[in-house]
Amino acid sequence: MSAFWWDSFEHKRKTHWVSWEKLCLAKDQGGLGFKDIQSFNQALLAKQAWRLLQNPNCLFARFFKSRYFDGEDFLEAEIGARPSYAWRSIIHGRELLLKGLRKEVGNGNSLRAWAVGQADHGPRTPLMKHFSVNLSLKVKDLIDFDSRRWNRELLDDLFYPVDVEIIIKKNPVVNMEDFWVWLHSKSGEYSVKTGYWLAFRDNKSDLIRNATSQPSLNGLKEKVWSILAAPKIKLFLWRALCAALPLWAISGVPTPEFGFGRSAIFANMQFLFELQKNFLVPAQIRRLWPWVLWRLWKNRNKLCYEGTQFCPAKSFENIKEDAHEWSIAQSQINSTETHSIGHNASGSVPCDVPVSSPWQPPPPGWVKCNIGAAWSGKKCLAGSAWVLRNEHGVVLLHSRRALCDVTNRSEAILKSVIWAIECLHSHKMSRVLFAFEPGDLLSAFNRPNAWPSFRYQVSELLHFLGKIVVWNVLEEKIPANRGASLIAQSVVKEDRVQSYVASGHPRWLHHLFEEERIGSVVSSSTLP
Repeated sequence: MSAFWWDSFEHKRKTHWVSWEKLCLAKDQGGLGFKDIQSFNQALLAKQAWRLLQNPNCLFARFFKSRYFDGEDFLEAEIGARPSYAWRSIIHGRELLLKGLRKEVGNGNSLRAWAVGQADHGPRTPLMKHFSVNLSLKVKDLIDFDSRRWNRELLDDLFYPVDVEIIIKKNPVVNMEDFWVWLHSKSGEYSVKTGYWLAFRDNKSDLIRNATSQPSLNGLKEKVWSILAAPKIKLFLWRALCAALPLWAISGVPTPEFGFGRSAIFANMQFLFELQKNFLVPAQIRRLWPWVLWRLWKNRNKLCYEGTQFCPAKSFENIKEDAHEWSIAQSQINSTETHSIGHNASGSVPCDVPVSSPWQPPPPGWVKCNIGAAWSGKKCLAGSAWVLRNEHGVVLLHSRRALCDVTNRSEAILKSVIWAIECLHSHKMSRVLFAFEPGDLLSAFNRPNAWPSFRYQVSELLHFLGKIVVWNVLEEKIPANRGASLIAQSVVKEDRVQSYVASGHPRWLHHLFEEERIGSVVSSSTLP
């Protein structure tokens, strides 16, 4: 792999200026982000181990279970006396998987309360408040299944307050068995990307520690990838900062008197990066410096190896021409992408005008509930709102509420949706489309198996949706959900914390809701 990167011709070896291990470092650590084959291999194998763990009834899992771990748990299965190459590979992947797994509380049947890192979601056992405890106590004995929450009275009796606070941060998912989640992804689903990150971090810990130790040039190297220039020029600048160019200044040979030392390269590069932020310098000059360095490097090589000399004025004209051609090419690419997104079927929308998603009415006999949520981390306050409209786009009801002590946006969205469902249930609504903006909660609701970390949220939604006779959950684009979002934002931005429910729409948003109503009527009439 290293030879493929550095050598220009077959059977002709060239100098490898940077080791392959350093090339595999992330860009913010001074590398190029190439994959370390050993770590990537293990991450891929861990994906197969995850399949065995999550889908025990599939043919793939049943075959290996019958051969190697019949009657026992996959995570505790041994490699055996005569393992196949496939089984040895899966066991190798399982070693990585075990480093990032955690068992979450479902109904608590398989978890013991005093086991390491289970009841308190940490690396230690909860502190024992009493001298004598029941070591066989299971987590299910700590759950109040009627309220679907922890038994707070029992927790206070068994654990110290610090552990109780840790435990109640995550509620049990009482309608399912205890389940595994992958700690290094937001969804809880194992991915090769996060698996590779963990494997490389563990396998190359010394390399990463040396690469990130201070003082470091990683900050300069990372800035290279954000400049506006061709990829070959970015790579050239990265090589210059990595001492990967055959120059006198980085050769180790003493520099001549009054010559530039090795540190001059980095000082000059820092000056050029700062130049990009200096708005007193014309934009054309600020954008040209990468191309200037590239042309100087090319001219220097031709002078050294071919004896070709160049006119400075002609070289500068070539620099401006190269930069201009590249800029035009990028503009055409961006214009094409915008055109493909922004141009409608009739050709009436120009490519530089974004196409909004108009609000769509529900089918006849249904009502549509748009839900908005806003959250302020500084105030620990969330604003919730819902707007109920009929098939003609007429607002029947709307409501607003302030939620205190909300710690994150996901919690704000979940509480807002549950509150909206309860409100419509109390208003005896039977055929409802619930629509809110795309996000983690909606993704988890549509694909629960791919989002194990959100199983509690999904189970709560399904529990409350069960109170509605007929329902459906839809994704609503941000432009089409503006009304509900603006009402919710009024809580956190304008401190309108008074909760209410009212008929019709708010007066201060009359123009918006009327525009959406008329637009929905027009779009419905144009449908075939």
